[in-house]
Amino acid sequence: MKLQNIRIGKRLLGGYALLIVILIILCVLAFRNMAQTDRRADEITNLNFTKTTLANTVLINLQFIIMELGSAVYTKDKSHFQVVAEKRKIYSAALESLEKMETDQAGKDLINKFKTTIAGGKEGSMAMMKAVEAGNFEEAANIFRNVMTPANKKTIEAITELVKYQENGVHAKYKDILTGNKTMRLTLLVFGIVAILASALVSVVLTRSITVPIQKNIDVARTLADGDLTSDIELNRRDEFGDEMQAFKVLVEKWQRLISEVKLSAASVASASHQLSAGAEQLARGGAAQVERTIQVSTASEEMSQASLDIARNTSDISDSAKEMLSTAEKGSVIVNKSVHEVREIEETVRKSSEFVKDLGDQSEEIGKIINVINEIADQTNLLALNAAIEAARAGEAGRGFAVVADEVKKLAERTSKSTQEIGGMVTSIRTGVDRAVNSMGEVTEKVTTGVELSNEAGASLNEIVRSASNLQSMLQQIAAAIEEMNSTTNEIAKDIEQVAVVTKESSGTAEQVIQAALELSQLSVKLERSVSEFRV
Repeated sequence: MKLQNIRIGKRLLGGYALLIVILIILCVLAFRNMAQTDRRADEITNLNFTKTTLANTVLINLQFIIMELGSAVYTKDKSHFQVVAEKRKIYSAALESLEKMETDQAGKDLINKFKTTIAGGKEGSMAMMKAVEAGNFEEAANIFRNVMTPANKKTIEAITELVKYQENGVHAKYKDILTGNKTMRLTLLVFGIVAILASALVSVVLTRSITVPIQKNIDVARTLADGDLTSDIELNRRDEFGDEMQAFKVLVEKWQRLISEVKLSAASVASASHQLSAGAEQLARGGAAQVERTIQVSTASEEMSQASLDIARNTSDISDSAKEMLSTAEKGSVIVNKSVHEVREIEETVRKSSEFVKDLGDQSEEIGKIINVINEIADQTNLLALNAAIEAARAGEAGRGFAVVADEVKKLAERTSKSTQEIGGMVTSIRTGVDRAVNSMGEVTEKVTTGVELSNEAGASLNEIVRSASNLQSMLQQIAAAIEEMNSTTNEIAKDIEQVAVVTKESSGTAEQVIQAALELSQLSVKLERSVSEFRV
């Protein structure tokens, strides 16, 4: 299993566990060496040193016995035998204890050798003591000098060898302690070096296994901070750093999608802002043109209203003349002799009426042209309102107010178009009436001519004139009513045109605001694109 696939906690736990195991080994070795040293020191103190002391006790007391025996011989004092007896008890007890404590075979052999040697010299000492007891000091001296001295020498050599053996045991134990300590020092040094090297190796390995991926993660974070989202993040670990790199990879993928979407949105916003600005400029230009057309239509409406007033006055005059003509025709049966003169007046009146009616027809044609202009303006206003609504829909929330204004302009254009259609119908009716009036005037003229030529038929002609005058009066009344309605409609059209002008000016102002907002939106989209361009995906 690769180290990079092991969790950091397990790695640290393993490293610390290895160090703890090494420390435990060192502690066990140290405690073991201390236990061995304590045991050997205890053996030296309680065993070897005691045995050496006992052997020295035997040697010293034996030397005292030899000295006391010699003193008893040469001083001829038997009291020295009492000291000899006491010293024998002391060294015998010491020898017995030494014999019990001795476990080594070589030590036991030396003790047996000493006992054999001392047993061989005991007969001489007993003989010397008997000679002293008998007062035979010269014989005792000979025994001491010739028998005991060689035996004592062998005995002293035997006990001295035993003492040296015990002392050598102490030195051997001491050397074992020194050797054990030296070996333990070497072992602890070796294990200490191994522990240091292992600790250093574990520290280096664990440190690199942590610092290297940390540095890689730092490099990745710096790359992301610099806006580079194109770097490939390797996922070849299963530890905490691998989890972190996985999180980095997921984050980078989300950022890539987000930045791409923001770039597309910024481009779309920029394009929409340009289109909105162009549409607003077109709407502003259309609004200006509409204002000019509205001013023209307003002027034409005022002229049409003035012409309608003139026609109304003329129609009133014609109506009065028709009344007079009717009155004259009714009196024609009484005043026949004045018929020619009255017919000429009627002819003149009819001629004037014909001119007035022709003027009315001309004014009707002018009204038709103005209505056509109004229809064109209404159609263009409706088209501009439609374009403005489309551009406002593209602008989204920012163009909602402009869409409302465009809708009101569209409704006003539809009302204007409807009103002009109604006016057109009325004008058509007026023109029809005018045509009929013109025809009637022709007939009246013909009748007047016929009346001049055929005065005998004045009555019949007067009756026809009465009927024609009656029809003319009815027509004139219709014309007057139509003119009044046209005048009212013209006034309403003028008001509507003024309202259209106001709305158009407001639309122009709104278009300017839309242009400004589009410019600001374009600037924001440029800033957004500039900010997003810092990221590389």
